[in-house]
Amino acid sequence: MVTMKVTTYLLGATVLLDQAQGQEIEEMVVVANRLETPLQAVGSALTILGGEDLQQRGFVTLENALHLIPGTGVGSEGGQRGSISALRMRGTESDHTLLRIDGVRVSDSNILPLNLIGGDPLFGYSSISVLRGPQSALYGSEAIGGVVDLNTRGGSDEPGRHLFLEAGSFGSLRGGGELRGGSEGTRWYIGGSREQTENDRAENDFRQDLFALRVERDLGAETIAGVTARGWFSNLVNPGSVGSFSGPAEDEREAALLTGYVSHRVNDRLKSHLTAGLYREKFEEQGDFPFASDAEKASVDLRNVVSWNGEHETAIGAVAEWTAFQSTATPVDEQGWRNGVYANHLWRPTTRASVSLGGRWENLERWGDSLTWRATGSWQAPGEDFRFHGSYGTGFRAPSYFELFGAIPAFNFVGNPDLKAESSRGWDAGVEWKPSESLIMDLTWFDNRIRNLIDFSPANIGRATTRGIELSAQGKICDHYLGWRGCYTWQQASDDVTGSRLVRRARHRASLDLMSEPVKGLLLGAGMTYSAGVEDNDFSVFPSVRKELDSVVLLRAYCSYQLNDNVSLHGRVENLLDRTYEEIANYPGRGLGVFGGMRVCW
Repeated sequence: MVTMKVTTYLLGATVLLDQAQGQEIEEMVVVANRLETPLQAVGSALTILGGEDLQQRGFVTLENALHLIPGTGVGSEGGQRGSISALRMRGTESDHTLLRIDGVRVSDSNILPLNLIGGDPLFGYSSISVLRGPQSALYGSEAIGGVVDLNTRGGSDEPGRHLFLEAGSFGSLRGGGELRGGSEGTRWYIGGSREQTENDRAENDFRQDLFALRVERDLGAETIAGVTARGWFSNLVNPGSVGSFSGPAEDEREAALLTGYVSHRVNDRLKSHLTAGLYREKFEEQGDFPFASDAEKASVDLRNVVSWNGEHETAIGAVAEWTAFQSTATPVDEQGWRNGVYANHLWRPTTRASVSLGGRWENLERWGDSLTWRATGSWQAPGEDFRFHGSYGTGFRAPSYFELFGAIPAFNFVGNPDLKAESSRGWDAGVEWKPSESLIMDLTWFDNRIRNLIDFSPANIGRATTRGIELSAQGKICDHYLGWRGCYTWQQASDDVTGSRLVRRARHRASLDLMSEPVKGLLLGAGMTYSAGVEDNDFSVFPSVRKELDSVVLLRAYCSYQLNDNVSLHGRVENLLDRTYEEIANYPGRGLGVFGGMRVCW
C-alpha cells in the first residue's frame, strides 16, 4: 500500500498530493513541532478544525468555533456580537495565549487579541489549529496557555465562485463572495464580506467589513512563493454594563495584515521557509473615558528543517520582530525589537514512538532576555487502540510597554522598568483511544504553575496554579448515519497568594455537536454548550463583591439543503431555549436568534 502525505505549512501554503483509490493518507502537521509531523507522533495537545466542516455545522464566528475545543475557556466580555472576548486557555490569563494568522504573530503583550477573538468571523479561513500548553520554546512570548493558528484559504486549479446572503433576528444581515482559481502554477483566492446587526440590547449596533486574499505560485518544482492579505473594519455601539459601572461607548477598529512567504526544498535533507509580515491595528473609543491606540508590527521568520536520516529531523530558525505601540489613555508611545533563535529536534526511533526537545532564546530590546524549552513524547501501543502522549515546557509573557513605561496620575500608576517576565512551567499527559474507525477519544490531565504575575502596581507579586482534565471525543453511530463530536473540561484555577479562585474561569465546560444527512443533500444538526462554576466580581455595587454566576446551557440547531449543483439553502437557531445568561457579571448574552440564507456556487 502506498502512503501519501497531506501537509499543512504554517507559512500558509497547503500542499495536497493526489489521492488514488486504495492509498492510505498520512496527515502531517507543522504547527506542533515547526516541522512536518504525523498526527499520531504529536506529543502536545493539539486540535485542528477545518473551515468547510465548521461551515457545514452552522458556525459563523471564531469565538463559537473555539467552544468545540477542550481547555479553551473562551467567553464574551460584552455578551453581544462584536464585543470583545477573552480566551483563557487552560485557566491562564487572556494575554497568555498567542494568536497567529498566516504564520505571523498578530498578538503580544501590547496588542491583545480580544477584538479578534470576539469579532472575527470564520469567513476566509481554511483551518483553525489550537496547540495547548506552554509553547514559548517554539513561538516565543505570550504562549503560556497555548497558541491559536489561523490560515487563509488557498486557490485551486479548478475555478470557483461563491456568493452568500443571510438575514435573521436582531436586524442581522450578512453577505459576501469568494473567488478562487488557478492556472500554470499560480493559485489565487479573494473574498469579501459585510456583517451588521442591532444585537439584543438597545443601542448595541455592530457592523464589520472584511476581505481576505491569497496568491501563490510555484517557482519551479522545489519552490513555492505567495502573499496573503486580510483587512478588518468594524464599528460597535456598546451600551455598557447593566448598572452604573460601565457607561455607553462607541468603538471603531481598523486592522490590516499583509504576509509574504517562500518555501524552498534545497535538497533531500534541507528545506527552508521564510515568512515576512506587516500588521497594523488602530482602535478608538468615544464615551465617558475616550481613548485611542495605534499598534504596528513587522516581522521576519526564517525556519530551516534538516532531515538527518529517517529517524531524526531538526527545525532551526531565527525571528526578528519590530513593534510600535501608542495609546492616549496611559499615555504610551514606545517601540522596540524582539529577536530570537530557536531549535526543535524530533526523534522517531520507530513508527510508533516519537520524542521532541526544543528551546528558544529571545531578546526584547526594551526589556531583556528569556530562555524557554519544551519536551514532548508520543507512543502508540501494540494493537493500535491506545496512544499515550505528553509534554513538559516553560513559557513566558514579557511586560507590556504600558507596564514598563506607562503612567496614569489619577490612579497613582507609574510604570516599572525593572519588571520581570511572567513565567510558567506546565505539563500534560494523556491517552488516546481508538477502538474502531467510528470512534476516537482522548483524555488529558494538565497542570500549569505561573509565577511573577504582574499586578496593577505594577509589580511581580502574583502566583497562580491551573490544573484540570480535558476530554474530547468524536465518532459516528447508527451505521454512520449520525456524526458527533464533543468535549468536556474540568479545571481548577486558583490564586496562590490569596487562595481564592481566579475569576471568569468555568469549573466545568462542555460542548456537543450532532450532524446527520438523512437524505442526500439535506444536513440536519444540533449543538450544545455548557459552563458552570464561574466566579466574577460584581461592580454594580460599591465596593464590588465576588459572586458565582448561574450555569449556562445554550442549545442550537442548524440545517442546509442542496437544491441543485449551484444553489443551497441554510438556516440556524441560536440560544434555542431563549435562556437569559451572562458569561461575565452584568453583561447579558443574546437571546433566541433565528437566521436563514442562501449560497450560490458556480
